Amino acid sequence: MTKKIRPWAAMACALLLALGVGTAALADTQGTQTLFTGVPENPPSWTLNIPADTAVPYRATETPIGDVTVSDVQNVEDGYLIGCSVSNTDFASGADIIPLTLEGDFYADGILYETKPISDGTPFELYAGHEPSRVYSTKVIALVEAGEWDAAAPGVYTATVTYTSRLYLGV
Repeated sequence: MTKKIRPWAAMACALLLALGVGTAALADTQGTQTLFTGVPENPPSWTLNIPADTAVPYRATETPIGDVTVSDVQNVEDGYLIGCSVSNTDFASGADIIPLTLEGDFYADGILYETKPISDGTPFELYAGHEPSRVYSTKVIALVEAGEWDAAAPGVYTATVTYTSRLYLGV
């Protein structure tokens, strides 16, 4: 009797397995998600003030090229800050390049509090919502190594500096 039950048991298990797998593979499930947002009547706004086009003198290793600030700041709440990131190209003339890096002197209320490279795109603070009366500015300095000037081929070189400001959740 056990011999007869075994084939039936094997067939029943195979059938259950096939039906179970088939059901899982054929069953479709779907769900929806609702997203919400709001746009304030008076969103944060500001003007980013960047340096004008500037000539870097031949053989200069450090050239101040201007200040970065914000003005006309409106509706930046406590807990938010306005930051700026900087990216740049190297000086180029045809296929020739002169490597360029940028450094920032950071000021708060006219007092220098830090100097560091800014070419890497790390944002720096230009306005803090929790200190609206504090004035931040960054003096941008173009840096070219002396050896790079020595190795440069004759020509007129240009570089581009891009400043990007945005609102960040801060302290």
